[in-house]
Amino acid sequence: MHYKSLFKGIGLAILFSLVKSEDCDYLDKYNESIICYSDDNNVPYYLALEDNYDNAVLNDITKLTTLKEIAIHNTLNVTADYSILNKLNNLTKLTYDGVLEDAYLKSISKLTHVTDLTLESSVDGNVNLKSLKGLKLQKLTVECNNVEIGDSNYLVKKTLNTFASTLKELTLNSCFINKNEDFSSLTKLNTFNAAGWLDKNLIKKISDMPALKKVYIYFDKYDIGDSDIYTIDVTDLKSASKLNELILDTYNDSLNPDQTRLKHGALKGLKKLKNLDLGRIALDQENIDEISNIKAIESLSFRECSLLSEDDLVPTFDSLLNLKKNLKNLYFSFGKRTTNKFEEVPEFIYSLTNLKSLTITNALLETLSDEIVNLKKLEHLDLSMNYLTSLPANLEKLKNLKYIDLHQNRSLEGKSLNNSKLEYCDYDRTKICKDKEVKCFENYESKIEPCSSE
Repeated sequence: MHYKSLFKGIGLAILFSLVKSEDCDYLDKYNESIICYSDDNNVPYYLALEDNYDNAVLNDITKLTTLKEIAIHNTLNVTADYSILNKLNNLTKLTYDGVLEDAYLKSISKLTHVTDLTLESSVDGNVNLKSLKGLKLQKLTVECNNVEIGDSNYLVKKTLNTFASTLKELTLNSCFINKNEDFSSLTKLNTFNAAGWLDKNLIKKISDMPALKKVYIYFDKYDIGDSDIYTIDVTDLKSASKLNELILDTYNDSLNPDQTRLKHGALKGLKKLKNLDLGRIALDQENIDEISNIKAIESLSFRECSLLSEDDLVPTFDSLLNLKKNLKNLYFSFGKRTTNKFEEVPEFIYSLTNLKSLTITNALLETLSDEIVNLKKLEHLDLSMNYLTSLPANLEKLKNLKYIDLHQNRSLEGKSLNNSKLEYCDYDRTKICKDKEVKCFENYESKIEPCSSE
C-alpha cells in the first residue's frame, strides 16, 4: 500500500473540511442583481437572483454551499444554464419567475435536490410541465399569467402525472385546467390549493385524488353572467373520501357581502370534515344548519360572513350547539361591510364546554357574561376590536387560559388578568392597568400603565 498517498489523501480531506463556505459578502460585487440573506451565524440560506446574470454569476453562487432556497427572476429571457446550481446540495426550494420555455425548464429539471418548486409565468401561453420530469417534487406551485375568464391559458394536459409518485401538495393560481387532465394519478397528493376563476370542472377533478385531505380554494374572479349572485358549489368534493379540511375564501371589491353565496347541500356529504373555514361568504339558516350536522368538526371559522335574512327572520348560529362534543376552536371575525354583527356573545357559545379557542373580533360586543367561566378548557380568548367596558370578575377562574387579546376595546377598564397559566396578553388601546408583575407582559412591549395604589 502506498502509505504516502494515503496520508496525503487524508491530509487533503482534513484541509478541505476546514475550508469555510463563503458568506453573502462574497457576492457584494453583484449588489444590483443579487439579494442574499444569512442566519444569525452568518450562514447563507436564501438568495434572490434578478434578471442581470449569466453562467459566471451562477458559478459564483455555488460557492454559497449552505443555500436552501433560491428565487430566480427571468422576465428578460436571460441566457443561462440553471443546472449549474445542482452543485448546491442543500438547495431544496426554488422559485422561478419568468419565461417558461422548455430550455429553461429542462435546466431546472437537473436540480435534483429541489423538492419544492414554484413557477410563475411572466408571459401568455400554456404551461408544459413535462420538461421537469427529472425532479421528484413533493410540493409544486404554478402561477399562470393573469388568466382572465375567456382566455386560453391552460396547464398543458396530462403533465401533472409527471410527479405522480412523489407530489404531496399542489397549488394552481389563475390556471385553467384542460378537461382531459387526469388528477386521479396523483395518488400521494394530500393538499390542493387553487385561486382565480374556478369552474365546476376543476372541483370535480380534484375530488378524484385518492389521498386528498386538505383543500383551499380562493375565488377571486367571478363569472356572474346575468345574475347578481355568485353561488359556490363544491358538492363534488363529497367524493374525496379522506377530506378533513376545507377552506373556501372569496374576495371581490365590486360585489356586496351578500352576493357570494354557498349552494344549499354543497357541504352535505362532507361527514369527515374536522376543519371548516369560510371567508366572505353570505350564509342563510339552511347553510348554518347544514354545517351543524357535520359532527366531526373540531375547528370552525367564519371570516366576514354576512347573514341572509328571509321574511325578516335573521339567521342565528344557535344550531352549532350540535357540534358541542368535538368543537375545540371557534372563530368569528367581521368586516366593515359585514351585516348582522354580534352585539353580544351568542348564548349557545357558553355551552360549548370543550372549546379551547374562542375568537369574536371586530364585532359590537359591549358585555361578556359570567357564564364564560363554563368554558373551563379555554386556552385562547380573543375579543379584540369590540366595545367592551368591563370584564366579569370570574374570568380569572379559567385556569387553562394562556392567551388573551382585548386590544382596541377603548372603553374597557379594570385590572389586567393574572391567571396562573397566562403567557400572552394584549390590552393596547384600552383603559386596563397593569396589576403586578405578570409574565404575560414579557412577550411584547406593552403600553399599559401600572395600576395606582388606589
